[in-house]
Amino acid sequence: MNKGYVWLIALLLVFTSCEKHNIDPYPFENGKRSKLVMNYPKDARGYYLVPLDTTRNSNRFNIYTETSKLIPFYHYNGISVIETRFDSDSYWVLGTISGDLAVTIPLYSPFTSLYSSPYFSTPLPVDTTTVILSQYRNSIVPIVQLTGIYLKEYFAGNMYQPADEYQPEQGMYWGKRIIGPIPKYFLGDTITVYSKTFWEAGNYTYTRPQETTKIDSIKIIFK
Repeated sequence: MNKGYVWLIALLLVFTSCEKHNIDPYPFENGKRSKLVMNYPKDARGYYLVPLDTTRNSNRFNIYTETSKLIPFYHYNGISVIETRFDSDSYWVLGTISGDLAVTIPLYSPFTSLYSSPYFSTPLPVDTTTVILSQYRNSIVPIVQLTGIYLKEYFAGNMYQPADEYQPEQGMYWGKRIIGPIPKYFLGDTITVYSKTFWEAGNYTYTRPQETTKIDSIKIIFK
């Protein structure tokens, strides 16, 4: 073998053996944890008992999610980047029992409208009109929005701003999703709400995607 090739291979082996390999650290401060919570009582089976107002078709309820923080190594602008997306096994069809979708639009008059203070530059409506959006009839409406939310650290409040409405466990981030609208005919039904949490941990997320995601669920009975 040519001596030049021998020296080249030897140099490559030296540099390869001396190369420092970066190891992605474990991303979670207190282990991988997440859960879904509601501010309602549970029965003996762990089902949330949620009261449903049967006089209306627009019941809405809050569901909260808690997740573990990431270590500072994976922070972006000083915070953990955590997203939770939701799904459910239940839906309703628009325009059947619940009626058509409608929106109320304010009407203004340039001559008779009053104007808001302090600069009296914004007109106040003199009447409203209701528009029926019949083109959405028979659309399938999920119980919970499928879009994701980004979680945040709990804020305990100060003299200028009240505390957050929900306080998670120590060392956890939190977020809220509103479930609904829930039609009144869901009275007595049981639904399941699912969530999937994604922790953004840089290269760790790409090399170990199963370790930086978690699926949770809760069951709800409308009473």
